[in-house]
Amino acid sequence: MSAEAVVWVKKNSPYTGGPYLVHLMMAELANDTYGYKLWCGDGYLARDARVTTKTVQRARQKMIEDGFLEVVDPVTAPGKSAVYRMLMPGGGTVDICAPTV
Repeated sequence: MSAEAVVWVKKNSPYTGGPYLVHLMMAELANDTYGYKLWCGDGYLARDARVTTKTVQRARQKMIEDGFLEVVDPVTAPGKSAVYRMLMPGGGTVDICAPTV
C-alpha cells in the first residue's frame, strides 16, 4: 500500500463515484516497497471498488485521457499485464501495473 498515493488521490482526484473508487483502489494497491508497482486484474479492481469491470475500464481510459495515468509498457502477450504510471501532478508519480482488456 502506498499511503502517499492514497493521500494524494483523496486530496486531488477530480473523479467522483465509481471512477473515484477505481482511482483510490489503484493508489491503495500500489506497493511502495516494490517501486509503487502492482499487478491487478480488472475483476479484482472491480470487486475491491464495488463497481463493474466496465467501470474499471472506462475509469482507466479516462485517467489516461485526463493525464492522471500513462501507459508505460502496453500488453505484448496474452496473460501479461500492461504497465501504467499513476501521475500525481504536483506530487510525484507512482508506477502501477494492471492488465488491459
